[in-house]
Amino acid sequence: MFGISTEFDSTISIISEWMPMGNAYNYVQNTENDPRPLLEDIANGLYYLHDHELGPIVHEDLKGVSMLGL
Repeated sequence: MFGISTEFDSTISIISEWMPMGNAYNYVQNTENDPRPLLEDIANGLYYLHDHELGPIVHEDLKGVSMLGL
């Protein structure tokens, strides 16, 4: 991750290097890819956020096009 920005529609955006696999939506649309490992990683990430020891971490607008693939 390079950093964050608040310059786009007053939201916090993560700035990262180019992700060659694109976003999660495009990844699962490719029939050559098995989406199960990606979906499991996303579910584990959500569990971590919702069950954080300091209390749930609120996220918003979770959709395939906003999740990047390594």
